[in-house]
Amino acid sequence: MTKERLSEDVKAAMKQGNADLVSTLRFLLAQIQTEEIKNRGNGGDGTLSEEAVIAVLKSEAKRRNEAMLMFKEGKRDDLVLQEEKAMTIIKAYLPPEIGRDQVKAVVQKLKDAGSNDFTSLMKGAMAELRGQADGKTVSEIVKEVLG
Repeated sequence: MTKERLSEDVKAAMKQGNADLVSTLRFLLAQIQTEEIKNRGNGGDGTLSEEAVIAVLKSEAKRRNEAMLMFKEGKRDDLVLQEEKAMTIIKAYLPPEIGRDQVKAVVQKLKDAGSNDFTSLMKGAMAELRGQADGKTVSEIVKEVLG
């Protein structure tokens, strides 16, 4: 679904002459295609689930965030602006993340159910929140609930 939407949006952006959008969307599609090839090499059928496509987009968003931090440190405002534009485009295809309060409620529920160590809380929370929250945020909240 997301992959098809990306393909359709590339066509629309090309018709509009929006080079930045076309470039970013083509790059995202190439990243997805790379994962599909890896999937085929590992004995899969070469198609990615919606969840796997979202994981590719999240990975790319994380990479862009890291690049923005480095460019800010290097005082390369032009490149920071370019990465911010790309992040805006990527975020439009990602599902919205849930808030810290909701993550904390899930972690607290798991703790009340008997999970009292970091590993089991993280594993349970990440399984339940599947793609809705960043792992770093979940980790911080698990430490907060345990500590």
